[in-house]
Amino acid sequence: MKVGSLCTGCGGLEMGLRAVIPNTELVWVADNDKAKRLVLEARYPGVPNLGDITTVDWSTVEKVDILTAGIPCQPWSLAGKQGGIDDPRDLTTAFIKAVRTLGPKYVIVENVPGFRRGGLGRILGHLSEMGFRARWHSVRASETGAPHRRERVFVKFAHSADDGQQWTWQAWRGGGVTSAPLLLTPTANLGRNGGSQPPDKRRAGGHGPTLADQVEWEIGHA
Repeated sequence: MKVGSLCTGCGGLEMGLRAVIPNTELVWVADNDKAKRLVLEARYPGVPNLGDITTVDWSTVEKVDILTAGIPCQPWSLAGKQGGIDDPRDLTTAFIKAVRTLGPKYVIVENVPGFRRGGLGRILGHLSEMGFRARWHSVRASETGAPHRRERVFVKFAHSADDGQQWTWQAWRGGGVTSAPLLLTPTANLGRNGGSQPPDKRRAGGHGPTLADQVEWEIGHA
């Protein structure tokens, strides 16, 4: 299945998708941030970067089966002014235009919890008119053992014409993520945690293991 990515960032959403659905091929990305472009070039060598999605002529872009999008969160984040669609950084309009032209079978969107208060409803309405049905979940990083909350909303749209072939949220079972691999996350107060400890000991104390814990454990059990 061919994958195209909007507002790709570091490409984490696409890594997660590949973990759940191995038979995917990332054919293009789109991000105009200089630092992120360097990361994407290193992580996905040879994959074209379309840059600013507000300037792309989507009629000239290779069609894909799955379209992913990490729409900028600043307009929707509780940490910001919550300007929503009035914020010049909001790209929901450009996202909707891309979906309408490309016509993928599936669309996956990730954003902050504040996206539910306006952005989510907007894209749900537009994609519903295009024949898409949607499912969504809120997932916290802490539910997978990471030492912070970091809640994110994940939405999967499937075109109604493909209902008989829909894949499901394979990583979501029993109220928690059981098969989604995560990058290790160090804690901010590592210096006050008494250095590295066995991961199980850290968890027994009610904390997620730190990056140093995991690295030392991996070296010791190599």
